[in-house]
Amino acid sequence: MTGAVGNVLNGVGTVVGKASGYVDPASDGSGSGGSGGNTNQLGLAELLGGIIAGAGNGLDAGSTNGVVSATGVTGGKAGSTVASLGTILGGSGVPNTAAGAPVGQVTSTLANALNPVTSGVASLTQNVGSATGLGGPVNGLVTNVGGAVSNLGGAISGANANPVTNALGGTVSAVGGTVASIGGLVTGGTNTGGGLLGGGLNLGVAHLPPQVPVPAPTPVATVVCWAACSVA
Repeated sequence: MTGAVGNVLNGVGTVVGKASGYVDPASDGSGSGGSGGNTNQLGLAELLGGIIAGAGNGLDAGSTNGVVSATGVTGGKAGSTVASLGTILGGSGVPNTAAGAPVGQVTSTLANALNPVTSGVASLTQNVGSATGLGGPVNGLVTNVGGAVSNLGGAISGANANPVTNALGGTVSAVGGTVASIGGLVTGGTNTGGGLLGGGLNLGVAHLPPQVPVPAPTPVATVVCWAACSVA
């Protein structure tokens, strides 16, 4: 654990050194400017997008937990969306991967160090979902909601194709994937399907008590005969 913490701190130092190179290109922070003054001066949007994307991609690479990994993928897409705004200002719109790389190393190391914790939490919630019978219905519900959000992302990308909407659509789709991955916390990743309503309605149907058979009604003729015999 101390080794992991040390790696994180070393990564932070590298990030700071990189940042100094972008803020002051004349300094040597391995952001080394000075060759004409334009080589490393990508736009601010591309710089921020690269840092966000690097953080997300590192989280995805270092984690073995489905939800954390999906969150990292969403972070990577969000970085691309931020970088795409640079096209409005005449920039390339491409995330600055050189700026994001050291950040990714930090988040990857941190996610890897937290794997035992996230695995333990996932195991606990999966056991609860199995014991209560809620795992399947909840998984079906969030899977369908996540699918709907992902479809919305696809619609955004296709509605008006340009770098910004394409990147935004990818981010929304990734959010849908993150929502869907939550089902794995209560089922271990299995999907019962059944649609949005089917998954939700199964919550009650699965636990209804067995039906008690209803006795057949007594024929009317038998009742009349019994009454007449009693009078006699």
